[in-house]
Amino acid sequence: MPIKQASMLHLVLAATVAFSPARIDSAIASLDGIAKQIQKRTGVPGLAIAVVRDGKIVYAKGFGVR
Repeated sequence: MPIKQASMLHLVLAATVAFSPARIDSAIASLDGIAKQIQKRTGVPGLAIAVVRDGKIVYAKGFGVR
């Protein structure tokens, strides 16, 4: 994944701290689709996403081809 796209993803995820809990939950729920779109668009064979909220891991998933 190009650095620009990776930086954008980090920015989007970091920005969620300013939103309501419901909006954060909605953003987390969309991560599977975002990851698949990134893989399809970039051709990257695998990636991992983790979200920590209030000091706890609330989402952790790896995506890739076997």
